[in-house]
Amino acid sequence: MNYSVQNQYFFYSQFEALEVVWLREHNVSGPGEEGELVKLCPNIKELDLSRNLLHSWQSVAGIADQLRHLKILNIR
Repeated sequence: MNYSVQNQYFFYSQFEALEVVWLREHNVSGPGEEGELVKLCPNIKELDLSRNLLHSWQSVAGIADQLRHLKILNIR
């Protein structure tokens, strides 16, 4: 994970409390490092990844597999 000055607010935020996340059109291209999502946002129940750069089902599965509480995933 990159902790640049621009991303410092991520480091100090309470992402573990997030349950609904919309990342529509945010250039998401994959799941990142193994286990990174579950450490950062373990309680996500709804995730919108529509209109991103996900080009394989393997990338989608890599994201979904890390989110144990995920019930809704939008990838349109």
